[in-house]
Amino acid sequence: MNRSINDCSEEAKKNWEYLLKNFTPEKIEQMTNKDNYVIGKGPSNLSFCYLVEVGTRELGDVRGANSSKFGLWFGTKGKDKERKYRATSKHFNEDVERAFSEIKSALSSLIRKAQSLTEFRDIKSTIISDMFKYKIIYLYNPEIMIPSFFLKDLMHFEKCLKLRCHNKFEDCQKSLMEYKKAHNAKMSNHKFMLMLYNKYGRYNTAVANKINDENDLALNKRLLCSKDPQEQYTTVAKPKKQLKKGADNVYYYPRDYKMALHALKNANHRCENESTHECFERRSDGKPYTEVHHLVPLCFHDDFDVSLDVPENIVSLCSSCHNEIHYGKKADAMIKKLYYQRKEKLTEAGIEITLEELLNMYHTINSRG
Repeated sequence: MNRSINDCSEEAKKNWEYLLKNFTPEKIEQMTNKDNYVIGKGPSNLSFCYLVEVGTRELGDVRGANSSKFGLWFGTKGKDKERKYRATSKHFNEDVERAFSEIKSALSSLIRKAQSLTEFRDIKSTIISDMFKYKIIYLYNPEIMIPSFFLKDLMHFEKCLKLRCHNKFEDCQKSLMEYKKAHNAKMSNHKFMLMLYNKYGRYNTAVANKINDENDLALNKRLLCSKDPQEQYTTVAKPKKQLKKGADNVYYYPRDYKMALHALKNANHRCENESTHECFERRSDGKPYTEVHHLVPLCFHDDFDVSLDVPENIVSLCSSCHNEIHYGKKADAMIKKLYYQRKEKLTEAGIEITLEELLNMYHTINSRG
């Protein structure tokens, strides 16, 4: 019995029931109109993506910075302001028809597998992004998991409940479900999720930002005494690494200094915002001193299925420009300039993101203080 559906608002309940009735695996396979899947056609279009992300938002938020998480959508992309059907480069080489066909197959398979589960399992998919996938699993089988789809939030709840801390989504879900069955068995998974957020709040972003800043500083110090790599680097989408635990049990994404070395070498140790900016010489080898900066911030690694710690996402900046991009009034203009310099390389590395999404990330970080 789906207890959670009775614990949400009438609007969310209506949208949830509509989703389950009109988007069965069989009906998804038979879809011929892309409007039945894509988001971007407006709230009157009760598409699959709209219902999952917006129509059932109170059942778990999956609003990420990266609109390409759907694989196929209707809207603009980068400098191209024409509103039309779009498909990701990473999976479909922007082929809309291919994307629609393969997404339908992947979705119907995912839903069938989700409906057969008796406990949560992280069903693998090479096409459907993680947050989107987890929300779909929950909507089609809400009794097996907590409707929170951010790994760092789940890890935060484990810590608050004094449970053994895990760093994989599946392990966190199973741990929290075991706790709920032992201590809150009569509560629906939806209400349990609301209780956790109301009592403990979200992951401590202030501490996480501090730890990320400290790791970036340590990375730049280490680079001072490092030589340029001799091996060649080939652009390819790299898999994500496991998170590392820092102070106060806060997890962060580990930096690979070899990736940073390749980025500095590619930039010829010059400022990529303005190559004429003078930099003092490094004591170790006399090369110009610049600092590395992840253009797509590492703290948003949850929004992507690939590693952000790659040379394609690491820019070389003089000290002044590095501070400008973090604290300056003209930061948005610099981000825009660097984005268009790197856009094609980011895509080749599997990092799909629009300028608007990237700017929103920086604005979010700045609003956290």
